[in-house]
Amino acid sequence: MGKKKKKVKKVNQAKQSNKGDLFKLVKNEYVIVGGILLLAIILRVVYLFQLKNNDPYFFTPHEGDDTYMYVTAAKEILDGTFPKAPFGYNPLYYYFLALCYSLTSGYNLIFPRIVQFTLGVVTCLLTYLIGKQVFNKNVGMIGALLCAVCGTLIFYEGVLLSTALTTFFSCACLFFFIRGKEKGITKHLILGAVCLGLATLSQPNTIVFLPFILVWMFITYKIPKKEIVIKYALVLLVFFITISPVTIRNCVYGGKFILLTTAGGFQFWIGNNEHATGVFDFCQPHLNKLQEKMKEEGKELYLTDVLNFAKRKPVKFIGLQVKKFLLFWGSWDIPHQTNYDIYRENFCPLLKLPFVVTFGGLAIIGLAGLFLSLGKFRRFLLLYLFIFVYSFSVVAVVVVGRYRPPVIPFLALLGGFTIYYFYEKFRFKEYKKSVLPYILLITFTGLVNSQFIIKKLRPIPPYGTYITTPKGFIIRDSSDEWHGGKSISLRDSSVVIKKEFFINEDISTIKESCLWLILCAKKTGSIIVKVNETEWFKIHCKEFFLSGGISAEGLLGKIGIGPIPLSLLKNGFNTFTLSSTEDAHLGIPVDNYYNYGRSYVSYDGEVEWEKVKGEYMVELEIKTKGKELTN
Repeated sequence: MGKKKKKVKKVNQAKQSNKGDLFKLVKNEYVIVGGILLLAIILRVVYLFQLKNNDPYFFTPHEGDDTYMYVTAAKEILDGTFPKAPFGYNPLYYYFLALCYSLTSGYNLIFPRIVQFTLGVVTCLLTYLIGKQVFNKNVGMIGALLCAVCGTLIFYEGVLLSTALTTFFSCACLFFFIRGKEKGITKHLILGAVCLGLATLSQPNTIVFLPFILVWMFITYKIPKKEIVIKYALVLLVFFITISPVTIRNCVYGGKFILLTTAGGFQFWIGNNEHATGVFDFCQPHLNKLQEKMKEEGKELYLTDVLNFAKRKPVKFIGLQVKKFLLFWGSWDIPHQTNYDIYRENFCPLLKLPFVVTFGGLAIIGLAGLFLSLGKFRRFLLLYLFIFVYSFSVVAVVVVGRYRPPVIPFLALLGGFTIYYFYEKFRFKEYKKSVLPYILLITFTGLVNSQFIIKKLRPIPPYGTYITTPKGFIIRDSSDEWHGGKSISLRDSSVVIKKEFFINEDISTIKESCLWLILCAKKTGSIIVKVNETEWFKIHCKEFFLSGGISAEGLLGKIGIGPIPLSLLKNGFNTFTLSSTEDAHLGIPVDNYYNYGRSYVSYDGEVEWEKVKGEYMVELEIKTKGKELTN
């Protein structure tokens, strides 16, 4: 009997030992990190399949947009026809695509996306390693998890633009610099400089971070200043060697010194001229007038025009910079040739999953974490510097959603610190110390959603927004610029959009009327317009390009259709419906700044209508016979 008891005791001990080993396995940080990376891989694989199956432009980019430019340039590099001229945009991405093509048969557009998704997964790993180095392993794991489930990162990793490369190399750059400081190994500084050079070749504004590395070294390195200067001189040398092939080529084919690209002046003007909106807007006809003047004088006047604007109207110029600051940190992912909201609504359901986070959410908890961690600012200084210096470089030029992802890994880490901070305070029941984090979260929630808050405070005009003009007035419910929202695609006759306008004017006093549309289109098919259920107008989409309203396929343009027969109009509400023929492809943007409930969409040929969230960027221009407006 004694032997049996002893045997049972040994069996119980074995079970307890196995239980302990299993618990230890779950607690193991490497198992957790592996799970996070596996989750990142799964999400990106699912997204790639959704993108491939649903995106009509997955294999055929829009002619005239940046993706088409990069794809074409990569082909030209391989067949030897690449123009002998200075680089206009992000030179690294041309060669990245060319390399991907050379490794596959034909011009495969799936393989570069697979590489970019792979770099995205590695970025999650680097985020964990940076977090473990400067915070602790728990913060590092939370930061990596936030990156793994970040819809903004996943989306831009699937777009054939340089964003994924810039994000990866920026993250790798900080990883090597931090590791170089902690380990005191020079090769890490060299690798950091190489990565910063590659990030700059991928997105030139990243170069502004270069001098701040010296600031970080002087504040955090505990070695003689002479040694710091020597180390930084090495960083400078390696950085400029990394970008030198591009600079040399620019100088040879451009006939003058061009460090990186030729588009800097133009982009600076786009975001800072007197008519700028802060986002990428060609500001016509003002751009054409300036370019004609440049031809006459034989020199670029982009910078001169901006400086003149800043001198003449400093208050307006400063207000524009504040607006761009709010746009950068806002929740809306500002579209430019690709649109997060459109893909989330129409092509990739994965982006709608409740656990998928976006830039706006990470900005709230990340900025809160930045302030909570200021007590040990020297330890986190490099993260702070990159976030603020990089964001300033974007705000100073023009704000576009695809320029923001490089700061996401570091916002994720600071956001991870916020989450860990709350966990620690609640764990030790230090509830009073949680007051400050709550205040910070409320403050930055207001900052990130400032546009939404301002929108809610605005009164709703019962009959639409009336804007007085010298010749009459304009009725519209959208703002004068696109603030974000999905775009309704008119790809077949079953999809119809409807917009209501209330004419608060005697029809007999109207001299002329015209319908204005903001849209993007291809050069095929026609658009059909009805006024108060009567078909009035049918126009082939190629006319939009011939008229100059749209410069290239896939780009937004403003089109005027008219004059509208006055017999079709009436006092009170007027309905305008737009549909297309089967071979057309039109995109009508929805501006989410206002939501008055006067825009509708039907997906079954006008049988049932549903209100859209926002208002179509459609407006009705009325020219009167000189009578005073009654509105």
